[in-house]
Amino acid sequence: MPKPKQFLKEAKKKSKHAPQVPTSADEFLAVGVDFEEAGEKWRGGDAAKSTRFFVRAIECYDEGLRKFPMSFDLAYNKARIQYELTQHPKLRKQLPGNLLDLLQVALDSSRYALKLKEDDADVLFNTGQILTSLVDALNESNMVPDSIGQSDLVQTSYQLLQEALELFARCLSLQEAQYKEFQVQLASAADSESSISNSGSTATRSETPMTEDLEMCDGNLQMGDGNRTEEERWAAVVLPVSKEVLLDTILAQLETATALLSLITDVQQYTMLNNFSQATLAKVTLYLAETSNQMEINLARAVYNSAAADAGYRNRFPNADSIVSYFTRIEDIWRTVAMGPPPPSAEGLSKRAEAYITASNLIRLGPEGSTKQAGNSRWALLTWALADLKAATNFRDDENIANIYTTMGDVELWRFQMGMPPTSLPNAVKSKATLVKNAETYYRGAKKLTANRDLEQHAEASTKESLAMVLAGSLDALPTGRSLPVTALQIMSDAVEEGLVQWDQIPGHAGIGV
Repeated sequence: MPKPKQFLKEAKKKSKHAPQVPTSADEFLAVGVDFEEAGEKWRGGDAAKSTRFFVRAIECYDEGLRKFPMSFDLAYNKARIQYELTQHPKLRKQLPGNLLDLLQVALDSSRYALKLKEDDADVLFNTGQILTSLVDALNESNMVPDSIGQSDLVQTSYQLLQEALELFARCLSLQEAQYKEFQVQLASAADSESSISNSGSTATRSETPMTEDLEMCDGNLQMGDGNRTEEERWAAVVLPVSKEVLLDTILAQLETATALLSLITDVQQYTMLNNFSQATLAKVTLYLAETSNQMEINLARAVYNSAAADAGYRNRFPNADSIVSYFTRIEDIWRTVAMGPPPPSAEGLSKRAEAYITASNLIRLGPEGSTKQAGNSRWALLTWALADLKAATNFRDDENIANIYTTMGDVELWRFQMGMPPTSLPNAVKSKATLVKNAETYYRGAKKLTANRDLEQHAEASTKESLAMVLAGSLDALPTGRSLPVTALQIMSDAVEEGLVQWDQIPGHAGIGV
């Protein structure tokens, strides 16, 4: 999430009467903060009302910027709220436009704030976050908005992620300098037995509301009732950079580098990115002491190293071009990674399972995908993935439980397909009936969990359950020809592309594509 500013009100005796409308950047800031506080108040109960207040805050900051275009605080808050609204689904539904357009608006605003203050760690971090969110949205929609340019999607994603990585690196460099400065101040204060309560440097910030009431009359901003005797003035609160803040930035940097690895095809780019990321990882031990980030860092490190192994094998880079070396590296990366403080976490188990599944599919799609070695390696990887996913289902309160069940069904269908020619793996051949029935059971579980909750996931689980039933021998589980809904046909097409099923295994659908 974006990092908010923290402001402290300083009372300044000036006039017995407050102005009817904001006349200074500080006053616009104060009114906007009050709107934000109102939005926060209603976020949990009334999404529409909450969104209206947040939109009014944005309008207030925007109006202030038209009069005071060099106000960094107004620009920062405007960009931050625009981005925050995109990260809360209930609030985002209240806004016009699609997610891509909303993120692009937030990015433009954040870049403007960055121009006003290039050495602010918070705006560097937030801009990097917006860029990575924009890439995620681009990949989900397979569209490139006109505001970005109709270039190749992969190239656009690469450029945005590269920019994000550079911003996070600059942010970390600033934070490290601020952290060291604060440590020097602490040591000096300890030696002199002086107070350090006001020492530090800029870090994460949030707002505090003004005390006076806010009114809206005919769409105009008004402040107070004219009876107060003091004028509020705002000052940025300066807080020390902590080890937790440094680790948050390192995590964001690693996640961005991990996403970049999936787009890299050049060995020189791969080597430079890997060297850069390993140097960042080397700093982790300096900051982990006395923090609670150990599990999160361990997982991020394993996910990154696993993605690096994936990129090496996918592109056949030197020393990573054989199934044996790739399989061994994936096994080594994840063997000793703690999945969480006892007991393991659903997130940790799911991430390891995802890594095993990715490795299995890369081997399947490789030039040796149908060999005995490939079959044995994939069987082991998918078996490990299934064990982790089963363990993850014990966390009944996990919000991704339905997706876990769907993925378990996928794993069983992949293992089922390994019993078919040309692989014909003995373990898969012997267990075909059990595997396909297991898949059916897992998909049915996901279907029940998503009923009346998530129509998209429900449709996927329902269609895949029918596919598993067909593979088990219930040939009438799916209508023939194109009588299926377009959604179901698309899900079937995706399943074929993913290797879960073949068109000629579905009676009445051989040769059909979408």
